[in-house]
Amino acid sequence: MILTMQHLNYQNIAKQFPWIASNDQNCVISPDSDGMLCALLMSHHFNWRIKGFYDGKVLLIEKGYSPQSVIYLDVEIYRKNIKSVGQHMLLPNKKHPPNSWVNLQNCISANNLREFDAKHDFQNKYPFGTIHLLVAILGNIITLEKTQNIIAPLLYTDGTFKNIFGYPENSLDWFKFLQAEKNEILKDIFFSQNTSLFQTMNLMKELFQNIKHIGGGRGGEKIKISNVGGGQSTHIFNDKEQVYISQQEVEKSEKILKMFGDMTGWRYNKKNWMWGDFQCFELTKAILENTTSFKKRNELLETNPLSFAITATNRFEYTKHQEKVFD
Repeated sequence: MILTMQHLNYQNIAKQFPWIASNDQNCVISPDSDGMLCALLMSHHFNWRIKGFYDGKVLLIEKGYSPQSVIYLDVEIYRKNIKSVGQHMLLPNKKHPPNSWVNLQNCISANNLREFDAKHDFQNKYPFGTIHLLVAILGNIITLEKTQNIIAPLLYTDGTFKNIFGYPENSLDWFKFLQAEKNEILKDIFFSQNTSLFQTMNLMKELFQNIKHIGGGRGGEKIKISNVGGGQSTHIFNDKEQVYISQQEVEKSEKILKMFGDMTGWRYNKKNWMWGDFQCFELTKAILENTTSFKKRNELLETNPLSFAITATNRFEYTKHQEKVFD
């Protein structure tokens, strides 16, 4: 099902996806700043519990929980019985959707809300993070906490600050769609006249420095669960059937989460986060590239990938179907 909107209709979303504002849910997140911010928001306001991490190559999920039983944040799962939220470009061609498109019926996807596809709308694709979509939706359902420093992490994640200044026309169009001027947090970030550009630059500089100090460099906030070529990272340990993230990586990640929590007001609640006693599924991530053929992409979608994203006009990244994981 493709749900098309001219403006984000919060009432329709809350009705179609009531789980998005439900308390005490279990989730798996992408292991980057966007996933971490989404988890902090949902843990703080709705007591969601983070049961694992997924990056397309490795899935870590607490023992006793099946991959089908949780909600996925910052990744779209191509299974109709699985709930997920994401912001990637997914649809090859709106005029010829794949037969399996119903697989996203439980997914809140930014580009799908506007029926944006790679063939006609790639230059107009969603330019922000999943956290901004969540804030836009939930800010019209409950009152979200905010702090003066929330601007820095929400500009940092997913290169939002680069997209705003690199693609201002598209960003302004999406501000309008999200009705950002009516949302207390988004208005403070994107429309506030109380914070000068100079102040914003200093906030970003401080955030960059803190991430570099804690994580060892730009992008150091990511929780490293896989290697570049696939397989478990060296920070994942298997000890007597116990799978867990290394103490070094946990300590780094908790420092980042506490920093993000202080800056946003969405505090890191240690009891809601799982760092060990995982099941580990190693998956195969592949790329279909050097083609813009929607037919080839639709044929690939009929092979039932677990997740995917069109990351360039001629590049389609996907995680192959693997039996007994999401089935």
